[in-house]
Amino acid sequence: MASYKAADTYITEFATQRFDTGTATDADILPTATASLNGVTDGSFSLTVANITTGHYKITGTIPSYSSGDVINITVVATVNSVVGKEVIDTFVIDSKRNSDLNDFDPLNDIVANVTLVDTTTDVSNGVTLANDAITSAKYDESTAFPIKSADTGITQIARTGADGDTLETLSDQSDVINAKTTNLPASPAAVGSEMNLANDSITSAKYDESTAFPIKSVDTGSTQIARTGADADTLETLSDQVDATSTHTPANVVASLFSATPTAGGVTTFEEITNILYSMARGKIIRSNNEYAFYDDDDVTLLFTMTVAAGSRTVS
Repeated sequence: MASYKAADTYITEFATQRFDTGTATDADILPTATASLNGVTDGSFSLTVANITTGHYKITGTIPSYSSGDVINITVVATVNSVVGKEVIDTFVIDSKRNSDLNDFDPLNDIVANVTLVDTTTDVSNGVTLANDAITSAKYDESTAFPIKSADTGITQIARTGADGDTLETLSDQSDVINAKTTNLPASPAAVGSEMNLANDSITSAKYDESTAFPIKSVDTGSTQIARTGADADTLETLSDQVDATSTHTPANVVASLFSATPTAGGVTTFEEITNILYSMARGKIIRSNNEYAFYDDDDVTLLFTMTVAAGSRTVS
């Protein structure tokens, strides 16, 4: 009987012949094959029938996820020369191992080392013995178990005596000393946010890490320099008030004040009028009519003023 496991490829063969003569003959139509699982037809085991030669057929398929111990029967239905025939052509049991998966023991080449027979299985003192030096590092599966070596690291590292010969006992004694000191701590330490008193004069310049924090000194420069009162005792508040007082001097206000000023001796002509006259004479259009001159803005359309020139006088309007 063939040996099969779940998911194995199934292959078997069968033959057809005439009922009356026994001669190998192809079936009238392609025969069908079905499987039964423990006596019940099972359609999940799909079987394919193919013709090899006259009256000779092959059945193939893939064994489903059956369990060990399941009994499988293969039945073929074939019609030959109009006669319908049915036969169970194969029976097998599902196993967890095929015969080919098993290794035969060869007494000439396979060795079982260091086996000691005992008179009784209840006397554990007569168990299997080991030859001296039989356990070497090669005997360990170091994916799960590790030999203790003279030097070890990683997951095989264990506690060893230190360079000063300290053992775990030494460490335990030292821990006892630490424990004795920590037992002097109060049973209820101060809660987070509780007030803490400082001794007078405890904060000195030496307490500052002057790469990030700086004490205020009587003389300071660089990153420790801060704003101080001036020689006239002015503070930052004094400076702020002075800035507030000058905050109305905007550019527009300055220009307006300048243009409204009258710098001439007569005190009549403004700085704005003088600027317009100079700009018009330098850039604008000028039209003369007899002894009258008309001065225009740079658009050559807007009349800025006229000047009438007479003997001993000039009149601007």
